[in-house]
Amino acid sequence: MITASIIVTAFAAGFVQAVTGFGCGIIMMAVLPFLFAGVTEAAVVSDLCAAALLYALAWKYKDSIRWKKILVPVLFYFIFSAVTIRMAVYMGDLKILGRLLGLLLLVFAGIMAFFSDRIHMTGSIPAAVICGTISGIMGGLFAMGGPGMAFYNLSVSETKEEYLGNNCLFLSLAATENNVLRIAGGLAEREMLPWFIGGTAAMLLGKLLGDKVVRNMPVEILKRSVYGLMGVSGLLSLIKG
Repeated sequence: MITASIIVTAFAAGFVQAVTGFGCGIIMMAVLPFLFAGVTEAAVVSDLCAAALLYALAWKYKDSIRWKKILVPVLFYFIFSAVTIRMAVYMGDLKILGRLLGLLLLVFAGIMAFFSDRIHMTGSIPAAVICGTISGIMGGLFAMGGPGMAFYNLSVSETKEEYLGNNCLFLSLAATENNVLRIAGGLAEREMLPWFIGGTAAMLLGKLLGDKVVRNMPVEILKRSVYGLMGVSGLLSLIKG
């Protein structure tokens, strides 16, 4: 039952990730915590399943990736994700932090949905640090590091392909760090192997469907989809809190 639920959820997650450039972790973490004893175990399975999908998407858009735009956010993601993964081993209650981050995401989504035409992020160092830090905290604790960087990359990217490439490359590096740290910390267990294999395959199948949709998707619709998914992420964080 658990494996079947993971496969179905992973397929949807792969589709959403391919279409919006993030959201894989959001879809997975909307379901997985109900299948396992705790949020940490669900986050481990989510990131393990997502790695191959994210690298496949980064490779697809490799010609549009602009490394300089994501170097600073990646650095701060690595720092804060490592710290929060370490903290998650000892923290029993994440409710207050989850509510705070959820509220922040809802505010971001609302601002960008209604005022995106008036807001132009230049990719400055402070903006990169803030977005990378937010993503690191959310990724380390909840395996939902995509919204913060989606907000940043969508603002600084010049084309749809650049946004998708930059965001998926960032998330693939983030998932790699998360997986290495969790495996080293003993959070990944052998019984997760069937879930990992089934979930990975399902995500890649979902990507194939998502690729067909995003190919003809106008940039404006892509932006609205990202803002909507960001709001859903914030709402889920508030509900879980």
